[in-house]
Amino acid sequence: MLRKIIPLGLTLSLLFTGCATVEKSRLLGGVIGSVVGGSIGSLASKDGSSEQRTTGLLVGAAAGGALGALIGDQSFKDQEKKKLQSGVTYGAPNLEMFGSGNDKDKGPKLRPAQVRVRYVEDQVKDGVFVPAHFEYEIAEPARWEKGK
Repeated sequence: MLRKIIPLGLTLSLLFTGCATVEKSRLLGGVIGSVVGGSIGSLASKDGSSEQRTTGLLVGAAAGGALGALIGDQSFKDQEKKKLQSGVTYGAPNLEMFGSGNDKDKGPKLRPAQVRVRYVEDQVKDGVFVPAHFEYEIAEPARWEKGK
């Protein structure tokens, strides 16, 4: 009896809590779908031999993973679409609502920021080792230009 309750409890807990917290949910949906599908496939063939249970587990995991990834991907796309429509998203995705700005009659054009990149070697600062890295400095911010 306990062998049936534990997988069912784990499956339900993953099913009801996992998708609500992660934005990019294609991978998470696939993993949860695989776990749920595998559990259901294994439980569905409980009276069969070990080979039948393994087959049920694999088929259930494959089908559940594919379905979960599909649902997770669609969920992510819907969330992004709602954010874009509400204007909550910042940055490049939000600019798609206003067009590219390159057409003469559509308004201003956004000139990208000028960025300076500097490579800094390994160093020790105040007794702390700082590994080599790149530093990025915004020399000139992005600016709107009048359309012609």
